Amino acid sequence: MKTTKSVSMLVVLTVLLFGSTLVLADSDTTLPATPDGRPMPGPGLSGICTDGLHLYVLAGPMVYQYSLPDLTLSKSLEIPRPQPPATQE
Repeated sequence: MKTTKSVSMLVVLTVLLFGSTLVLADSDTTLPATPDGRPMPGPGLSGICTDGLHLYVLAGPMVYQYSLPDLTLSKSLEIPRPQPPATQE
C-alpha cells in the first residue's frame, strides 16, 4: 500500500514537472512590437481627482464622476481612443 502511494505521488509530480516545463518552453517571453519595431504601449493610465463636491476617476478610456460624500455614480463618459498615426510606405 505504501509503495503504491509513493509511486502515485512520483507519477503525479513527474507529470506536473513535465507539463510546467513544456508550458515554460513554449511561452514567448518577448514583448510584442509595432510594425516599425517599437515596443507596444502599456496599459492606459488611471487617476483620481476631487474638487470637494465630486470624485473623478479615470480608468482606461472612461471618466467616472461620483458625488461626495456618499460616492454615488453621477456621470460616466467614454473618451474616444486616439487613432494610430498613418504609416508611410
